[in-house]
Amino acid sequence: STTGMMALTDLYCVVNRARGTELISPNDLFQACTLFSNLKLPFKLRKFDSGALVVQSTKLNDDVIVSKILNLFKGVENQTNILKYVTNTTVAKALAISLAMADDHLNVAESVGNLCRDGTVQETRFYLNRFTEESVTHYTTL
Repeated sequence: STTGMMALTDLYCVVNRARGTELISPNDLFQACTLFSNLKLPFKLRKFDSGALVVQSTKLNDDVIVSKILNLFKGVENQTNILKYVTNTTVAKALAISLAMADDHLNVAESVGNLCRDGTVQETRFYLNRFTEESVTHYTTL
């Protein structure tokens, strides 16, 4: 994946599609992914708070994820306009990831204090947390 992260379910489909008729079980793939660190591979298996399992590059960490989201507010990722708020849909489109991953990324950014949530029946919007402007400057310069 070009994003450095792929859902374990998506990886399962990709692996089995490539293998043709000699398919592997979901448990075999999971067990193989748990061996990444022992084999010193540049990937790790990560479980988000939502329960989603992803395989991600060891180069990708929460700072990088938060930086990508915060750059949306500065117009770096979206050259056409600077955003006042983001939703899981705008993050998913801008970062070319699934909606579920966008939700998890937004929750990470919120948990470290960079975003504030405004949830309504229609949608959940995330705004910059203006109380932590210093941290916004730090993450967007990574």
